[in-house]
Amino acid sequence: MALDYVPNGGSKGTLSYKLFDESLNLVNSESIIFRYDNVKKGGPNEDHSFFPTNKVYWGFTASTGAQYEVNALSFNEIPQKAAIKTKDTTIYRVHNWDPKENFVSATDEEKNPVSFDDPRISYEHNIDTNKPGVYKVTYTYKGKTDKVDKDATVTVVDDLSFKYVPPTIDFNDTDIHSGIQLINRKDKDWEITINNTVKKKWKLLAQASSTKDNQQTEYPNALTFKQNENDSTGISLAAQQQIASGDGNETQPTISWTENKGVLFCFDPGLMKANTYTSTITWTLEEVPG
Repeated sequence: MALDYVPNGGSKGTLSYKLFDESLNLVNSESIIFRYDNVKKGGPNEDHSFFPTNKVYWGFTASTGAQYEVNALSFNEIPQKAAIKTKDTTIYRVHNWDPKENFVSATDEEKNPVSFDDPRISYEHNIDTNKPGVYKVTYTYKGKTDKVDKDATVTVVDDLSFKYVPPTIDFNDTDIHSGIQLINRKDKDWEITINNTVKKKWKLLAQASSTKDNQQTEYPNALTFKQNENDSTGISLAAQQQIASGDGNETQPTISWTENKGVLFCFDPGLMKANTYTSTITWTLEEVPG
């Protein structure tokens, strides 16, 4: 804060202040012209009391004490501003929105950090994740002496993405016989669900890492994709393969197969023995032009 006094001639003068608020990058100022020769000792204003207040008062007395100024310069409350920082985000339609995503940080009147979970922080919004559009969320800090609001925007857009992919595919335990065997999935209802609110044509690709047994021996062609009944071995997923597609008419299509089709385990008794085998499949969903 900077204080300044400018004599105006005679017994008058101007007192002013400037206060720089670093948080808001603002300069607050106030001033007053006063006389210090119009109040006499023992006069009606001599017994002046300053009551408890949230304002700052300045009083003046002549150097001799015989003449003094009891009129006070009253400033507005010295700004001690809390602050909230937010950010704008974009989310896909039908996805969940978390209010923490748009909240960056906050500080109270004394510049102490305030977390999102602090009871002094609240928010209001009109976000509907089922409808594409631009929505507003307002965060509010309400402290002892200050209240601050800060807005952020959430843009909801249409989406082509995975809604749900089961974390595992388990295959049936099988007795070993001669000849290559395609082993079915344990879960006959295993399926992948897709969000396609953009209603675009799409295709699903899959590629499997090399399958390993407990001894870490690798079998690159153990996972296969079978599309046709008369296909005895299917197509190895060692290289990326297209395994499904859609025309864009459904907003939440599902991908599933009968138990003896789709992704299966290919057991070759000439190379493999009774063991436990593991692999990782990478699923890729792509929009088809046109």
